[in-house]
Amino acid sequence: MNLAGVDVKVTDSNGAVQTVVTDASGNWTATVPPGSTSANVDETDQQFTAVVPVGWTRIEGTDPTTVTAVAGGSVSAGNDGYYTAGAITGHVYYDRNGNGTQDLDGLDTSRATPMTK
Repeated sequence: MNLAGVDVKVTDSNGAVQTVVTDASGNWTATVPPGSTSANVDETDQQFTAVVPVGWTRIEGTDPTTVTAVAGGSVSAGNDGYYTAGAITGHVYYDRNGNGTQDLDGLDTSRATPMTK
C-alpha cells in the first residue's frame, strides 16, 4: 500500500528546509541545490498515522536519508518501507482424562463412580 499525502522534510546543502508531500504512488520530488541533502519522512504526519498503526517497524530505508544532490541530475533517496507486526495466539492444555476436550479441572466426570449412602 502506497502512503499518499505524507510529509517529507528535505534539508538542502544550504540548510534550507522544505516540506514536500508524497503523491498517490507514495513518491515525492524536491528541487535542491547541489550538495549534501537529507530527507526525513514525518512519521507523525496525520496521513502517515492514519494508515500505519502504532508499533510500526521500518523494514527498508533509513530516516533521515542523506544523499548528495548533483547539479543537473536526479538522485534517489531510496525507499522507506514500514510494517506493523501481527500476532498469533493459541492455547495449550493437558487432557488428563483423554476425552478430547478441556474439562474445568481436567477430570472426566462422566467416568466418576456415583457415591451412595
